[in-house]
Amino acid sequence: MHSSISSSEFQTSASLIKAWLLGICLAAAALTVWELAWRQLGHVPSVPDDKLLWCSQRRLVYASNAVVLLGTSRMHVGFSKEIFRALHRDRPLIQLAIEGHGPIATLRDLASDNKFSGKVLCEVFTDALLPAAVNAQQPWVDAFHQQLTLEKRLGKDLQVFLQSHLVFLDWHLNPKRVLSEWMRSHHLPRPFYIRGFPDRFMEADFSAGDSSQRLFAFDPAKGRAAYTDDPLTQAEWITHVKSLEPFVTAIRKRGGSVVFVVFPISGQVRKIEEEFRPKSLFWDPIRTETFIRLEHYSELPGIAQLSCPDGSHLDKRDARVFTAALLSDLHVSRQLPILSR
Repeated sequence: MHSSISSSEFQTSASLIKAWLLGICLAAAALTVWELAWRQLGHVPSVPDDKLLWCSQRRLVYASNAVVLLGTSRMHVGFSKEIFRALHRDRPLIQLAIEGHGPIATLRDLASDNKFSGKVLCEVFTDALLPAAVNAQQPWVDAFHQQLTLEKRLGKDLQVFLQSHLVFLDWHLNPKRVLSEWMRSHHLPRPFYIRGFPDRFMEADFSAGDSSQRLFAFDPAKGRAAYTDDPLTQAEWITHVKSLEPFVTAIRKRGGSVVFVVFPISGQVRKIEEEFRPKSLFWDPIRTETFIRLEHYSELPGIAQLSCPDGSHLDKRDARVFTAALLSDLHVSRQLPILSR
C-alpha cells in the first residue's frame, strides 16, 4: 500500500511540474509575440526616469575628471552624449537634469559635498534662478542622502536592465493604455517621440515619433501673462544670480568648475523671452556683474538659427549640432579642455 501511494504522489508531482513548465512556455511565447509585434511597429526599449534612477547617477559624480550635467528637460534631450564621448573619451559624463525642475538645489548640494571636485554644466533659464525655484530639485537630493538599501538598489538595477531590453515594458504600451487608445481612435500607439536610456539621457525625435502628447506645450497667452503678472527688474535679477556665487566658489576651490548654459529656444517661446527678459538686460550683465561663466546659445556659431519643434526642446539631430558647438567653445576657453590621450 505504501509503495502505491508513493507512486501516485510522484505521478501527481510530475504532472504539476509539466503543467507549470507548459504554462511558463506559453507565457514566454505570448510575451515574445507581444514584444516582436511592437518592434515590428517601430517601437524600441525606453527607460522611464524616476528618483531611484537619478540617485544611481548621483553616486557617480566622484569619478576622476567627471562632467556633471544639471538642468531641466532642455538639458535632458538637448545634450548629445555621443558627441561628448567622441571628444572626451576619458571624462565620465553624468546626467542629473530633471524635467520641469530648476537645478539650483542640486548645484547647492554638489557645492556642499566636499568629495565632489568635478566640472558642472548647468542649463539655466531666467525663472530657474529665481528664489521660488531654488528648492525645486530638493526631493531628489533628499532621496539620495537617505542612503537607499542594497535591496532597493539591486531591484532598480534589475528593473532598468529589463526596461532597456524589452519594448513591452514601456509604460506607453501598458495594455490598459493600448486598449484605451484603440477604443478612442482605432489605432495602436505610435512610437513615442522621446526615448530614455539607463544613464538617464534622453533623445527627442520629433520627425518620427508620436509627439501629439508633448511634454512641453507652450501657451503664448499664459507665457506672456506669467511675465507681466510677476515682472522682474534687472537689479533684482542680478541680486538673485549673485546669491549663487558661493556655490560656484565652493566647487572651484576644490578644483572643479561651473558653467551656466542657456539652451536654444525658438518661435513664440523665444519671442516672448526676448520681449520680457532680453539677453542684453538679463544674461549679458552676468558676465560683468558676477564671476559666473556663461554660455549663451545665440553666441555659438550656427546655433542661433536652430529651431525647436515645440519652441523649447531640440530634436536629437540638432542636439548633436548644438553640443558640438558648445563643447568646441568650452575647449577653446579652457573651461572644458580635451584631455591628452
